[in-house]
Amino acid sequence: MWINKKAIRRVVDSTDHFEGKLFTLTVQFLIIVSLVTFSIDTLPDLSPSTKNILDVIEIG
Repeated sequence: MWINKKAIRRVVDSTDHFEGKLFTLTVQFLIIVSLVTFSIDTLPDLSPSTKNILDVIEIG
């Protein structure tokens, strides 16, 4: 299966259509999740189970 580079560029670079907006929102959501999990992971005295959950979310 050949990947159409123009279609990929349209999704990544343009928010004029649904796919582009969805891509942008997904990336922003993942960045926020990463920031939150990293911030929580730096708190002292986290239980091992909480650290494991954060690791799963970060690696996810």
